Amino acid sequence: MTSTKKHKLMIVAGEVSGDMHGAALIDAIKESMPTAYLYGMGMGEMQQRDFDCIVDAKAVSVMGFLEVLTHIAPIYKVWKTLKRTLLQSKPDVLILIDYPGMNLKLAKVAHQANIKVLYYIPPKVWAWKKKRLQQIKQYVDQVAVIFPFEVDFYQSHAIKAHYVGNPTASAMPKLPSKANCQKAIGIEGKTLITILPGSRNSEIRHHQALLIDTIKMLHRQNPDLSFALAMAPQISCDGFRAELKGYPVHILKDQTYQAIKAADIVLCASGTATLETALIGTPMLIFYRFSAITYAIAKHFVKIPYAGLCNILAQKLIAPEFIQDQANPMRLCEEALELLNNKKQQQTMKQDFAAIKKQLGKHDAGNACAKLLQSMLQS
Repeated sequence: MTSTKKHKLMIVAGEVSGDMHGAALIDAIKESMPTAYLYGMGMGEMQQRDFDCIVDAKAVSVMGFLEVLTHIAPIYKVWKTLKRTLLQSKPDVLILIDYPGMNLKLAKVAHQANIKVLYYIPPKVWAWKKKRLQQIKQYVDQVAVIFPFEVDFYQSHAIKAHYVGNPTASAMPKLPSKANCQKAIGIEGKTLITILPGSRNSEIRHHQALLIDTIKMLHRQNPDLSFALAMAPQISCDGFRAELKGYPVHILKDQTYQAIKAADIVLCASGTATLETALIGTPMLIFYRFSAITYAIAKHFVKIPYAGLCNILAQKLIAPEFIQDQANPMRLCEEALELLNNKKQQQTMKQDFAAIKKQLGKHDAGNACAKLLQSMLQS
C-alpha cells in the first residue's frame, strides 16, 4: 500500500556497508511512501537517492578504539550536528543503521524526546558488549535483524526483533559465469587470486604493507599467478599501485563481485566482504589486522570464536582465519598456495557456503524493513 502522507524520516548510517543498505532501504521507502522526506547521515550511495544528506559519513567512517580516539574531533562535531538536527526536526521515526557507537547515543536522545526508533542492523551484542542490550531495550522501539539466529537472541532479552532478511544477500546481483567475469575484468586464462583489503582507510593502513608483501611472495613462488585487487570506490589506490608496479596485479574499482566470481580463491579482510564472497561461492582465506591497542582490548571483550561472518553463521570454521600476528605474508602465502592446490577443501567450502545462502533465504531486506517501518508509523 502506498502512503501519501508526508512523513519525516531521519536515517543515520556511518559506514560503507551501512550506506549501501541505507540506499536500498531509501528505495523501498520511496516506493511505498513517495512523499516522505528522508534526511540524515550517509555516503555516496544514499546521496544518490532522494535523501537530504545533512552529514557526510566519510568523516566518521573509522573502526577500532585507537582509530576512533584519533578522529575524536570530527566525530564529536558530527554527533553535535546530528543531535541538533534530530531535536529540531522531530522526525516521525529515527532509523539507525549499524554504527552503534554513535547510533545508540542518538537512540537515547530520540527516546527522551518521544521519537520512535527503528534499529536496522543492530550491534552484534551476541558477540561482545552485551551491556548494550539494556540500551537497546530501553531506547529502541523495534529492531530489524539480518541474521536468523538474532531473533531468538533478542526476544530472549524481551526486545522486539524481526528478521527482515539479509541486505547483503538481497543486494547480490545475478552474476555471469566465472569465464565471463574474468573477461569483464580483463584477466582470462590465468590462475587468479582476488584480494579484498577492506573498505575503510584505517583498514588499508593496517593491511597495505601486509598484502603488498604477500603478493610479491606469492609471485616469487608461482610467477604464473595473477591478482585482482578490488578496492572500495572511496579508497586511494596510489600506495598499492606504486609498490606493485611491474607485478601482474589488476587494481579494480566498482567490480568487486565480478572479481570475486572470477577468482580461484579470495584473500578477504574480515567484514561484510566475507559474506559476499561466501554467497558468490568462491573459496577464501580471511585475514585482519588491528592497531595493537585495539586488538588487545577487542581480545578481552569479544566472546565468540570466529571473526568471519560466514564462519559465525555456520557456527564452525569454514574459511580459515588469520588475525593480527597470524596475518603475516609468509603464512598467507603458504595457506593460499595450499588452498589453490587442495580441490577437496575448495569443494567442501563451496558446499558450506551454499548452506549459508539457503539459511539466509530470499527475503528482500529493504522492502521488509520498509514494511516494518510503515507498521510503526501506523501504531
